[in-house]
Amino acid sequence: MMQKRHRRGKKKHSNRRRIKKQKKRRKIERRKLMKGKHRKYYAKKMKKKRKKANKKRKRHSGSKGRFK
Repeated sequence: MMQKRHRRGKKKHSNRRRIKKQKKRRKIERRKLMKGKHRKYYAKKMKKKRKKANKKRKRHSGSKGRFK
């Protein structure tokens, strides 16, 4: 009797479509925020995000030496 081989390459349901939809929703929201009186709020929010991202980037950047 032959043994049933384990299917290694079996794909689970891909998450890509869900992510795509999320991205689209975010894009629409961003467009709304860019208009008129929300603009200042949006700019502030983006500044905060950029700051955070830069911090992360710094943390993972190459040669650091001992104290940094």
